[in-house]
Formats: sequence, structure tokens, C-alpha cells
Amino acid sequence: MPRDFSKNNLSSVIDIKKPESSASKTRPSFKKIGIFSAKTHENRRSFEPKKVRKNQLADKKFKKIFFLTIVIFALGGGIIVFSLYDFHNQVVDSLKNNIGLFEESASSFDPLNPDFFNLNREKNILPTPSPLVEFGSKIIPILKESVGAYKTFQEIVGNTFLLLQKSSSLFDKIPALVFGQRGGELIGELEDISNIIADIDSKNSSLATQTSKLKNFSDTRSDLSLPIQIEIGRLNKFLAALVVWLKEPKDHHLLVLLENPAEMRPTGGFIGSFADITLKNGNIAIVNVHDINDADRELDLKTIPPKPVQAIVTNWRAADANWFFDFPASARKVKYFIESSNLYQGKIAFDGVIAVSHNVVRDLLSLTGPIEISDEKVVIDKDNFLTEIQRQVQENRMNKDSYPKRILQKITPVLFERLASLSEENRKNFTSFALNWVEKKDVRIVLEDEKLESFMEAHNLSGRAYSISQGFYGDYLAVSNANLGGSKTDLFIDQKITLESQINEDGTVSDRLKIERKHSGNKSKFSWYNTTNQSYIRVYVPAGSRLDSHSGSISKIVKPKINYASSGYTPDEDVSKIESTERDLLSYPNVKMFKESEKDVFGFWSKVDPGKTATITLDYVHRLPTPPTSGRKYTFVFDKQPGINGSYKFEIGAPVGYYWKENNLPIFEYSSLDIPGQVVFELTLSKIK
Repeated sequence: MPRDFSKNNLSSVIDIKKPESSASKTRPSFKKIGIFSAKTHENRRSFEPKKVRKNQLADKKFKKIFFLTIVIFALGGGIIVFSLYDFHNQVVDSLKNNIGLFEESASSFDPLNPDFFNLNREKNILPTPSPLVEFGSKIIPILKESVGAYKTFQEIVGNTFLLLQKSSSLFDKIPALVFGQRGGELIGELEDISNIIADIDSKNSSLATQTSKLKNFSDTRSDLSLPIQIEIGRLNKFLAALVVWLKEPKDHHLLVLLENPAEMRPTGGFIGSFADITLKNGNIAIVNVHDINDADRELDLKTIPPKPVQAIVTNWRAADANWFFDFPASARKVKYFIESSNLYQGKIAFDGVIAVSHNVVRDLLSLTGPIEISDEKVVIDKDNFLTEIQRQVQENRMNKDSYPKRILQKITPVLFERLASLSEENRKNFTSFALNWVEKKDVRIVLEDEKLESFMEAHNLSGRAYSISQGFYGDYLAVSNANLGGSKTDLFIDQKITLESQINEDGTVSDRLKIERKHSGNKSKFSWYNTTNQSYIRVYVPAGSRLDSHSGSISKIVKPKINYASSGYTPDEDVSKIESTERDLLSYPNVKMFKESEKDVFGFWSKVDPGKTATITLDYVHRLPTPPTSGRKYTFVFDKQPGINGSYKFEIGAPVGYYWKENNLPIFEYSSLDIPGQVVFELTLSKIK
């Protein structure tokens, strides 16, 4: 609790009374004066005082009063000086305590963190110095330094909560501003927030300078609020760049990919449709929806597909280009193929790529309500969006004017119109949905502008796979499924991932991974769901891993349908780089091992029939940089594949003789039916005494 500096710490300890009149007294009477006292003459016989001159008596009284006055002022001055110094120390202590608490909340000042909107928005969380202290700070150097730092910190806190309020208000307005053609207002709101952030940044620098002059701050770093400064600094750079980007007079084109999780692909689903969205002056000017085949039919490039993809196509194209688990890599590849198509070549260069899962459309429809398409004689709502479109696709496979393109083109303007006029309650629901999309990787954004993209990367908005740094002390796991059987059965695949991990005393980590895939498509009345699911599965693990055991995969040999060398096809540089690291595992012929995204990868085929369950197990080992020690931090990271339905369970065992400080147990457990897009555990090893 910060101390209440509004109270005056200068206690009144001096009580002076005038001496009684001596006109009718035979001897002086002594009373308590301040902290001094005199004893009365008790048990003495009365006597007559000597006759003295009046001026002598007055002189003695003056000397006593003068002496006492000097003593009192000296004592009082000492008390004042001590009190001021004590107050200075109180200010410094309060600064340390409050800055520490402020730092602990730094992550919450992230507008993409769900806790951001749950913070206490009281500005005056710090008491204001009293008028006496304010006066003292102007004339007393020691107070000037400490009180100045204290007030600067007050201003930082106040502006930070103002930032929270402004940001919260903007989030509530976003549907109306973005979908209601109010780009100018959006830019103005962003500029206001940017100005607040710039002021916080400036005052934080002032605070660092002020506190560096405080002697009692020698044990504290000069950059006092580093976490919040980093977050706010990053946000300021992003907003400044975004405002410039939005205000540019040229059109900005965004490539929006609608991924279908019924046919799973590494980044979340098959790209059945895409939209070219044109932004101008902060407004959505044009939305053109296309079937992915609109671009692929106009593609003259002849590119060799990745080996597993050769099972379904001869030529690599945009529809199958989201092959890499790392979304920025897939986004660049899809963008390349679409821009190379005659549909866009030489006409448009996209400024960014946005992947959207069906969960986003479902949530938006829950806000807007059902949308009736009268000429199609269909009502699209949050429950039937995916299945209705799929039904129409399957029933009109030969129709070049594809149904998904038509239906999306028709519902989009209605959707935008309703989003622009949401009720207050639904505006708040929109904010909650948006934060959840980010957390679950239902929305991933890759932008060409480096300043904008760095913000996306920092907040996991880009969908980039976790980067394992040199000396990484921990474990990593990602499981990526690619449905290459041509069916839409993943909508009925329930996947259960279980990892049992044991850290050994010698610094090795033994992992047992079990993947269970249950197919319930036999309960569907539609034939395209009631068919065999055939997928190529990749398991991403730390570099240097060794496979010790494997079961559950199937044997499948993919042979190219043509001779690529003689048919004028060109290898893709990124695919070739990965496939050049591929090697067979003699003990496990169904498994290929290669490197991708700085990790080792186990690749294999899996098949599961309707009403059946397929179980795959892998036992593998990797080595930590050093053997475990007490106090050592251990990191476990799991990257979830977007669009996957299922459950997850992780068990991490500490070495023999150790336990985890976080739960005081030798095993740390985590399980969930709905995990975020990326799970990171920071655990601490403690030796059993």
C-alpha cells in the first residue's frame, strides 16, 4: 500500500507556557517547558528571598528565555530536518514499491491481451503530496528531487489509465468505424492514442533521469518501468506507422484467405475462397470475392509440388500453397501464386495476407443474426454456414460459377451493414470475439510494411511458429495435419494429443507422444463426410531429436504422375531446402525425418475410417544444453494447429530428486479442450532437500 503523503509528518512536540506573574510571589514557580521540567523545592522551610534589583531579575529572565528559545529552535529544526529526510525516504520507498507493482502489470497494458480490459481504471491510485510538501519541494533540494520523481510517476500512471480508457473506447467503436465507412474518424482516434503514448514515453525518460539523482535508488535500475516502456514503445511505433499507412493516398490491397477446416491443411484448412479487399483513406472501398480456382486457372507457372502434395495434384498452385506450418511462409507462397496469376499479374501487389477461419464468420453471424439470400432460397446463420456452403459445393461441383463465391459475395455487404450498427452489448461481444480470434489463431496477419509486421510478430498475430533460440532449455511440440485424401472429413475428426515428457538427470528428455484420431463421420447423412480420412502428419520437435519407437502410421508411396525434369517444371526454392534435409529411418520405414522452421520433423501418413479410431505413438529423445540444476528455468512450448478440434494433455516430469517450484510436485500437468494458439510454460526446477 502506498503511504498517505497527504498527512503532515511534522509532529507538534513543543508546548510553551508563559511564566506566572511574580508581582505577588515570593519565589518563582517552575512549570514543564517543552521536554524539560524542574523539580519543586519540597520539604524545605519557607524563607525570605533576597532583595534584588528589578533590572537584574529581568536580565536573568531574558537570558533564560533566550537560551530556551535557542534550544527549542535547534531541537525543532532538527526535528523538521529529520522529518523532511524521513519524508524523502518515504517518497523513495513508495516509488520503489509502486513502480514494482506497476511493472508487474506491464503485460496487461497489451491491447491484445484479454486482461487489458479487466484492469482497474482508477487514475488516482497514488496520493498527492500535501501543500506543505509541495512548498518544501520548491526550496529544499532533497525534496525537490524525490517529490519531482514521485509526481512524474503519478503522471505516467494517470496517462496510462487514460490510454486504457481511450483504447477500450476505440475497441467499442471499431465495428462502426471499420464497417461504416468512417475511416477519417478511425485515423483521428488512432492519432489521439498515439499522442498519449508519446507523452507517456517522454515522461518515462524524465522519470529515469530524476530517479538517477536519488541516492537511495542505487539498487534500482535507471530504466525503472522497462516492461511497460517496451510495450508502450512498441505500440507507439505501430500506431505511428499505421496512421501513415492509412493516410497514404494510394489504394492498399489485402488478400484475405477463407480457410475450410473440414479439409485440414497446415495453416488451418483448405483455401476454398479468397477476397481482395481495397482500403482507401482508412475505409473499405471494394471487396471482391473469388473462388481459389479463379486464380489457379489463370496460373501459367509450372512448379513442382511438395512430395506429399503430389498425391493429389501435378502442379503446385495457390489452393495448396499453405503447406508450411509457419503461416508467414505459407502466406508468402499463396500471395506469390495469386499475384503470378493472369488474374492479377502486373495489376495488383498485395500489401498483406490475412487468414480467417470459419470461427470468425460464425462469430460475426452470431452478432448480426441470420442473413437471408432470397434468390438462392437459403438462410445463412452461425450454425449452418460451413455445412450449407459445403453441401452446395458438393452438389454443384461442375458449376464453374462456384457457389461459395456467389454466397460470400452476397452476404458480405449485408454483414458489413449490420456490423456497422451493432448494439452496445454486441459491440462489447465483438471485442471479446476479436481478442479470442487472436488468442486461438483464428486470425493471422502478415503485412509487407516492416514496422507493422514487427508488431504482428511481437503479439503472435502473424501465426509464426515459435522460434527456438540458441541454448534453448526446454521442449517444443507442434502437430500439423494435412488432409490429402480429397474429402471434407476433418469436420468429424476428434483429435486427442497426449505428451508424457520426462527430464533425466543426464540432461536428456524422453518424450512419448500419442495422437488419437476418432472419425465420427459415419453419423452424417452426407457422403462427403462419411468417407476415409487420409492425412499427412508432421510432428515438430527440438533439433537433434532421435526417434526410438513408432507405431500407428500407414505405408504410402507417392510417385510423381509425370517426369518433372523433362516437362518444364521448376522446383520451389523453399520446398527444395526442406526436402534436401530429408532422410529415411531404416528402423521405421513409414517415417521420414527432415528439418523445417529450425526444428526436426517426423513426417508420416495416417488413415482412419468412419466410425474408427487411429492411434499413432512416437517415442523420441533430445538433449538439453546442460544437465538439470536447482533453480534452472525449463520452458515447454506447444504450437497448436488452427482449426483443429480436440483435447490436449501434457505431463512434464522433473528429474529424480527434483520437483517443480510452481506446483511443489515432481510432475507438472496441463489439460484442456480449448487451448490457445500457443502454449508456453516457464517452470523452475527445485532440488528435494
